[in-house]
Amino acid sequence: MKKVLISVIILALVVSSLFIPSIVPAQQQELEGEIYINLQGRNRMAWEAVAKAYMKLHPKVKVHVELKPSEGYPEWLRAQFAAGEPKASFVNGNVVADLIAAKKFLDFSIYLDKINPYTKRPWKEDFDPILALANR
Repeated sequence: MKKVLISVIILALVVSSLFIPSIVPAQQQELEGEIYINLQGRNRMAWEAVAKAYMKLHPKVKVHVELKPSEGYPEWLRAQFAAGEPKASFVNGNVVADLIAAKKFLDFSIYLDKINPYTKRPWKEDFDPILALANR
């Protein structure tokens, strides 16, 4: 469970690093904005812990945890894109092959070799090896 939680926290940091407008480490920039965690599932306590820790690091960033039930999730996700630019930052994209084919999601695997501004190591070294390999 601890390894999964660490992977989740690192995944949250990956998304947040996309808000960094330059190569300067996150600790030297004040990030602001909103992140929406709209994953399907019931692990609200873990995601709330991720949100709280991230907002402590970045007080001007508001993280919304809005988990969704599995039933109807693909339809909900498609509706977000159909309505325009979705607010959702974290989603389970593997349930909507049509949106994946339409390149509606960011492929995080291109960031695995880049330096994590929080740990100063490549992102792939901060992930569970099985998780990192699955995204290659």
